[in-house]
Amino acid sequence: MKIAIASSGLGHVHRGMEAWASDLAAALHRRGIDVTLFKGAGLVKNEYEVVLPTLKRHSRSARFLARLTAKGGWRIGLGSPHAVESFIFGCQLLFHLRQGYDIVHVQQGSLANFLRRARKAKALKIPIIFANGQIASPDFLSQFEYVQLLTPFTESKHIKREGSAERHPKTFIIPNFIDTEVFSPGNKKRTRDKLGLPQGAFVISTVGAVNKHHKRMHYFIQETATVLRDVKCPIHVLLVGARDLDTEEITSLAEEKLGKNVSIFLDFPRERIIDIYNASDLFVLCSLKEAFGIVMIEAMACGVPVLCHDDVGFRWIVGEGGECIDMEQKGTLANSIKRYIENSSRRIEGGIHARERVTKEFSKEVIIAKVLDMYNFVLQKG
Repeated sequence: MKIAIASSGLGHVHRGMEAWASDLAAALHRRGIDVTLFKGAGLVKNEYEVVLPTLKRHSRSARFLARLTAKGGWRIGLGSPHAVESFIFGCQLLFHLRQGYDIVHVQQGSLANFLRRARKAKALKIPIIFANGQIASPDFLSQFEYVQLLTPFTESKHIKREGSAERHPKTFIIPNFIDTEVFSPGNKKRTRDKLGLPQGAFVISTVGAVNKHHKRMHYFIQETATVLRDVKCPIHVLLVGARDLDTEEITSLAEEKLGKNVSIFLDFPRERIIDIYNASDLFVLCSLKEAFGIVMIEAMACGVPVLCHDDVGFRWIVGEGGECIDMEQKGTLANSIKRYIENSSRRIEGGIHARERVTKEFSKEVIIAKVLDMYNFVLQKG
C-alpha cells in the first residue's frame, strides 16, 4: 500500500492535528509502509517528507484572498484564510496523489473538504479518510465515505445513522497515539535547570494555542493566580503554545496576574515539548471540548497527572490518570490544584496511573495496528 498523510499547517502551525500527521507518518515509515508526509511549510527533515509551499493562514495574502472570495468562494473551496491555505496546498497535492497513491489520510477539515470536492469532480480517484480532529458536524462528516473518530463518544453525536435522510460514512474509532518511548518520565531537576525554572516550586503547565475562545488560557491564568495567592509553597506556571490572534492579550494578562511566577514559551518546538511535561508536577487543559486532546496523553505518558474539564471523552482518555472537573465554574480549578499541592500521594499515584493508561490504550504499537487494519479494509473495498 502507498499512503499519503497531508497537513497544510504542518511546518508553521503547532497544534494537535499537525502533531498527529507528523507522528503517524513517522510511525508508518518505521513499520516499512510506503508513506509520504505532505506538509505546507518548513524543512524536509525525513526522506518521506515533501513540502508543498502555501499561503499561510495568518498571512496578509491569505487574509486578502479570503476577503476577495468571501462571497461565493466556498463553491471552489475558498472564502476563509484557512480555506485559501488548503486550496493552494491542495492543488499541488492533487498532482502528487496521481503518482500511484492508494489512500490519502487527513485530519484538517478545510483540506479534507477540498479533496472531497476534487474527488466529486473526478480530479481525484483514490479514497479519502477524514480523521475528525475538529469535531466536525454530522452534515460535514456525512459527505465522506470513510471517517476516523478519535473517541468512542463522538459516534452517536457526530454521525448520522442509518434511517436518516443523509448518507452515513463507514466509521472507525481509532484515537490519537504517541510514542511512549519518547514521551516518558525524565529527570525533573535536570529538565528544570535546562529551562531555567525554580527547583523548589510546584510547577503547573498548560500547552495549546494561546487563546481565549478555545483553549481558555485566561481561565487558566486567573485560577492559577488564585492558587498563588492562597498557598504558601512556591508556585510556578508554564504557559506554552502556538501564537493566535489574541495571544498578546493572554500573555499580558499572565504577566499582570502571575508576575515572576510564570514562564511563557510561544511556538515552542514540539521536539522539545517533553521538557515541559518533565518539568511539571501537574498538567492542565482548560478547553471545554476537544476532538481528542493529544497534549493530555503526552503529559500522562511522562507520568504527570492531568486536570481537565468534565467531558465524557476526556473522562475516557484520562481514566485514573487525573481528574475531570467543572471548568465552567470559577474557583473549581484553583481548588483542585490546591488538593494536588497538599496531597503528594495523590499526585504520585495519579502520575503512575496516567503512564499506565497511555501505555495500554494510546501507545504507538496499539494504535498503528488499528490504523493498518483500517487501511486494509478501505483497500479491500476498492
